[in-house]
Amino acid sequence: MSTRKKVFLGIGAILLIVVGYLAYIMLTTRSHSPAAVTEYQQNGMDIRIDYCQPYKKERLIFGTHQEGALLPHGKYWRLGANEATKLTLGSSVNFGGQDLQAGTYSLYAFPNADNWVIGINSKADRWGATPPDFGDDVGRVKIPVTSTNESMEQFTISIASNGSDAVMLMQWDQTKVEVPLKSVD
Repeated sequence: MSTRKKVFLGIGAILLIVVGYLAYIMLTTRSHSPAAVTEYQQNGMDIRIDYCQPYKKERLIFGTHQEGALLPHGKYWRLGANEATKLTLGSSVNFGGQDLQAGTYSLYAFPNADNWVIGINSKADRWGATPPDFGDDVGRVKIPVTSTNESMEQFTISIASNGSDAVMLMQWDQTKVEVPLKSVD
């Protein structure tokens, strides 16, 4: 066998291994952070949130980089796992003080100790691990953080009625963030 054939066979074998590994990661990632959907249709609002739910797994979730936090204060987070968290509005909604037209957006956050800055981006269909083009943002809101005594193992987003309005509740570890939602007439 010629040297050229050996090189091509070697490169082919390496490519096969890399492709196999990537396929394995893509197929098993959902079991580590399963997909979830939150829907809300009340008070003149039609909202759907598609996201993936990572687990705490005895890790420090929010904190400083020096503490080894999974999500260090002030750093970009896709607000879940895997793909970007997707917000679909069937009606216009005021999201934490930011008016949004009906449509589909991606959400991300910069978690801090006392607040989260939540970004709303017009590019919804994208992988979430890398930050979006911030030039495509349609808004950002700053929401206070509440610490809880109870630890939530899995990241969860829910929406609950709050009188004539609603609240989007995000919980993970001992952190709770509530985004007020209102119908825009």
